[in-house]
Amino acid sequence: MRPRILIPLLLCGVIAVIAILVPIAESIAVNRTQQLISQRARTVDQISQRAEQSADGAREGLRRYVERFHEVYGEPVVVVDDRGRTIARAGRLAEGTDVDALVLAAVRTVPRWTIPTIYPWGARTVPIAEPLSSGGAVIVEVDLAAAQADVVRGWALAGAIGLALLLALGASSLLLTRWILRPVAALDDAVNEMTRRHASTLAPATGPPELRRLADSFRRMETSMRAALEQQRAFVADASHQLRNPLAAARLRLDALAEQSGGGMRADTAAPHDAGSPHDTALAATVLDELDADLDRLDRTVHRMLNLAEAEHRAESAVTLGEAALDDRPGTVISAAELTEPSRALLAEHGIALQLPHPDTEVAVACRRDDLEEMLEIVLDNAAKYAGSGSTVRVEVVDAPDGAPHVEVSDDGPGLSDEELASVGTRFWRARHHTAEPGSGLGIAIVRELARANDAEVRFDRSPQGGLRVTLVFGAP
Repeated sequence: MRPRILIPLLLCGVIAVIAILVPIAESIAVNRTQQLISQRARTVDQISQRAEQSADGAREGLRRYVERFHEVYGEPVVVVDDRGRTIARAGRLAEGTDVDALVLAAVRTVPRWTIPTIYPWGARTVPIAEPLSSGGAVIVEVDLAAAQADVVRGWALAGAIGLALLLALGASSLLLTRWILRPVAALDDAVNEMTRRHASTLAPATGPPELRRLADSFRRMETSMRAALEQQRAFVADASHQLRNPLAAARLRLDALAEQSGGGMRADTAAPHDAGSPHDTALAATVLDELDADLDRLDRTVHRMLNLAEAEHRAESAVTLGEAALDDRPGTVISAAELTEPSRALLAEHGIALQLPHPDTEVAVACRRDDLEEMLEIVLDNAAKYAGSGSTVRVEVVDAPDGAPHVEVSDDGPGLSDEELASVGTRFWRARHHTAEPGSGLGIAIVRELARANDAEVRFDRSPQGGLRVTLVFGAP
C-alpha cells in the first residue's frame, strides 16, 4: 500500500517542482539578457557620441576609445560613415557576419538592436548596430559567453533548490505515509496475531483520526470477541458441570429401577417377586417421580443458563457499542407497588411480609422495563426462598439527590457473611446453608448482566435489620 501512496505523491511533487522551476529558469535567462542589453546600450551610446564628435576629421580619440573597449570586453567594434567606409575598428568580426546588411539597416535608421534571450545552448556571439545621426553606424559583436555562464549558474542554483525540495518532499511523504499507514499495519499485525493466538496486543492508536477510530473500533471488537469466547468457554464448562449432576442422577435412578425390576428373575434375590407385582409398580412410580423432578431441575437450569447467556450478550454489546447502545434505552417510570405486584403471591406463599415505605412514589430510571421487572422478580424470588418464613422484605424506590435513582430490596433474614457477600453473583454459586433449597445459582448472575446491559450497578451488603440488601443503581433518563 505504501508505494500506491508514495508514487502519486512524488509524481505530483515532481510536476509541481518542474512547474515552478521552468518559469524561474526562463526568468533568469530573460533577466540576464536584459542586463546585457542595458550594459551594451550604454557602451554603444558612448561610442556613438564620440563618433558624432569626430565627424570633423579628428578621429584619433574615437579609435583609442574603440580599442580600449575591445581590450576590456573582448568584443569587436566597427564604426562606419554614411558612405560605408570604416572610420574606426578594433578586433575582427566573426566569419559570416553580414556587415553590409547591418550597415545598410543602420544607415537606413532601421537598427538591428536586438539580442535574443540567452540560453546555454544558443549562439556564442550576436552583432548589434546603432545608427549615427550624421550618417553611418556603430557595429558591436556582443560576446554572450559570460552571460551564458551566469544563466548556467542561476539554473544550477535553482535546480539545487528544486532537488532539495524534492528530497524534502520525498522525506515528508515517507513520514506522512508511515504515519497514515501505521494504524493499518498495526491492525494487520493484530488481526494476524489474533488469528494465530486468538489474542492481540494492538498498540495505542496513532495516525489520522479516521484510522484512529478504525483502530478503536477494532480494539472494541477484539475485546468483545475475547469476552464472548471467554463467556462461551465458561458457559460450556459450567454447563457441563451443572448438567452432569442431574443427568447422572437420572441415569442412576433408571439403573436402579432396571435392577430392582429384574431382581425377581435372579436366583440369589432374597425376596423374589414378579415383575408386575405391586412392589415393582410402586418402585417404578417412585423412581419416575424422582426422575421427573431431576428433569425439572435440569430444565430450570438450562432455562436459566440460556437467560444468562442472553443477558451476557446484551451486556457485552452495550459495552462494545458504548453510548450508541445506551442511547436506545427508554426512560422508565416505576413505583415500588408496580414493581412488586407480580411477586406478592410468591412472598405470601412463603410466609414473608412485604413492606413498601413509599408504594406510590414514582421515579424515572434509564432502564428497559422488561429488564427491570425481571431483575426485581429474581431478587424477590431469592428473598422468598432464603429469607425464611416470618421475615419481612422491604422494597423502596429512591430518587437520589445526586441524580442516581435506585431500587433497594432488603430483608431481615439470616443474611450472608462477608466472604459470602464477595461471591454473590458468581455463576452457580450458592451459600452453604442454601444448597438444600431448589435453585440453579444463576439468578443473581443474570441480575448483574441485565444491570450491566443497562449501564446500571448492583450492590450487595447487609441490611440495617441484619439480612441481605440488594441495591440496583440506575442512571437518570
